[in-house]
Amino acid sequence: MQTQGHYVLNMALLGKTIAPKHNIAITIGAILPDIPIFLFYFISKYMYNMSEAKIWGEAYYEPIWQNIIATSHSIPIALIGFLICWRLDWKWGAILCVSMVCHCLLDLPVHHDDAHRHFYPFSDYRFNSPVSYWDVNHHAKIVAGIEAGLVLIATPLVMSLLKTPYTKGILIFINIIYFVVYSRMLGINIVLSQTIRTLVLIAVAIATPLIIFVSRNKKQSLKKLEYYKINVLDKLRSKDNTNH
Repeated sequence: MQTQGHYVLNMALLGKTIAPKHNIAITIGAILPDIPIFLFYFISKYMYNMSEAKIWGEAYYEPIWQNIIATSHSIPIALIGFLICWRLDWKWGAILCVSMVCHCLLDLPVHHDDAHRHFYPFSDYRFNSPVSYWDVNHHAKIVAGIEAGLVLIATPLVMSLLKTPYTKGILIFINIIYFVVYSRMLGINIVLSQTIRTLVLIAVAIATPLIIFVSRNKKQSLKKLEYYKINVLDKLRSKDNTNH
């Protein structure tokens, strides 16, 4: 599952049930398991100048990286962390660990060849799911569509938990990312400069009234909207007019 999807679904699952006031802990727990993968990619791509094929076909399966990634995706380690935090009466840390467990459980059914060792270090077992969220040879077009649909459904719930216009804007941007990624997976080419500008205009037109409506500080949000309009919308429109 895409990392941003973990954030949205974890917020919907935990923020609306056991941890309505712990958005930061849920967020960190949702993305923390994937941090080693981002670090691995950055080092491989920009320090060692590896090709994409070598990164994901060879380097990713090096034992040192596999052990680091297995540690961050380990359900037992996250549960041990939860028990320690619970014993110390540290609710914030306990919620973070629960969020990590949710991340692992959501990953479990959607990884095929790249399945994680979710029970490391007690077991090296990998559940090689028959479906994948990214590999089209294992029904990714269907799985990714379901994932994008769940994120879209969860978005209104998560929106009600967020307190600032910035976090609400990020949530809307996540939905746009899903739209772009899934469209490309279906073979729909929307990565055209003119199309992107149009999509941005549409997103801004939809997002800004929503941000103002749900914001607690309407006056401050109106000032931000005016700045947004002058510096973003007007520039985009001027570029469109120039192209015509």
